[in-house]
Amino acid sequence: MKKVFQAQLYLNILMAVIILINYRTVKDWIYLGILAVAVVVSKNKRISQLINTVLIPMVFIDQVRNLSDILIQHFSQLTLLIFWIYAVGTIIVLIPVTIVEYGKIKKPIWRLIASVWMINFVIMFCYLLTLKNVNPDGFLVSLNKSGLVYALAILVYYILLLKVGVMNFVLIYQLLKVKNCSCFHLF
Repeated sequence: MKKVFQAQLYLNILMAVIILINYRTVKDWIYLGILAVAVVVSKNKRISQLINTVLIPMVFIDQVRNLSDILIQHFSQLTLLIFWIYAVGTIIVLIPVTIVEYGKIKKPIWRLIASVWMINFVIMFCYLLTLKNVNPDGFLVSLNKSGLVYALAILVYYILLLKVGVMNFVLIYQLLKVKNCSCFHLF
């Protein structure tokens, strides 16, 4: 999986160049810099893990969205296909980084901080895909506005955490439990 993650870093550098050609924003230059630093410091385990845990997921998710926006602008007749590629891409883009980097975190407090960071500052940071040439009352726009894509990305992230042994069901249940009722009763 480490080789997949390395390939994903290089692919995202290519995506960053494509995005820079179309947008030329400071944020995208910063993303390209973060990706370049991640490749350069990949031999230093501590710095690499810090960058890959804190910054790379944000870059990956935002670049999938930005590239999807560019594709929709240039190929508006393929909006439905591009949206589904965006949805699947957003869900699976975190799999390599989660398995490679989050599985290495040993201390429970750092696991919790990494998970809170991933959800609050990475997944929620990314804004929705721009769907200009689509019926504003249609299913696709409603699905996009619902945040279901990011919710599924969070679900996949937690499933992977369970698989790599970073979290267990007892910890998740304790986090979800609210006094005398569980969060399942709140819905």
